[in-house]
Amino acid sequence: MSATAKDARLSIGVCLGFSVGTVGVSIMLNTVTSFYPAFMSTVLGQSPEIAGYLLMISKLADAVIDVVVGSMSDNARTRWGRRKPFLLAGALLSAVSFLMLFAPPVLGQGALMAWMIAALLIYSTAYSLFNVPYMALPSELTDGFHERTRLISFRTVFVSIGQVLALAGTAALVQSGGAGRGGYATMGLVMALIIGGAMTATALSIPVRHAPRACSAPPLTCRSCPNCARSDAIVRS
Repeated sequence: MSATAKDARLSIGVCLGFSVGTVGVSIMLNTVTSFYPAFMSTVLGQSPEIAGYLLMISKLADAVIDVVVGSMSDNARTRWGRRKPFLLAGALLSAVSFLMLFAPPVLGQGALMAWMIAALLIYSTAYSLFNVPYMALPSELTDGFHERTRLISFRTVFVSIGQVLALAGTAALVQSGGAGRGGYATMGLVMALIIGGAMTATALSIPVRHAPRACSAPPLTCRSCPNCARSDAIVRS
């Protein structure tokens, strides 16, 4: 990338579009961590130990899913670029899984456990589908150090907004709904809409980026591909 491209200033629209998605990420992470165990024990009548085991299963699955999603996203070649399809899929599944977690149907013990395991696995998959390619975006949107710093500064503001919504906002919604199953269902619906909307806004607003195509020429012999030329310059410097 040329010096001019590196120094090109990102528009406010790109900075805001990139950053708003982290509101959904913050709500997902903080709300499930803070409210899900209490919901399972005080509303659904399950042991806190069971809630802990279910969350552990989702975290173990997340460690594997992250690697798979990262590899798929890095190598994806679509007309919408290599990040957008994953961001959009993550946005949709994040909203669905969040609603599943906090607004489950009335079920027996065994069916409820199966529902929650499925919901948490979808939640982990959705989180990875969005967040893994999302964290790769700053280095793709700009090569400039100062512009990346500016981009992350915008994101930090929206992280704080998401944390406030995840803690104070969710608590207010639960209380306004009666603090029982209905309150959690109301909170789940409202926050699912915010999560899906914020993540979708990011997916639709970022520029399309395509994965660089692999060069079949022997190493250090190609001069026509930008990636090869850059690698050759680094080796020879």
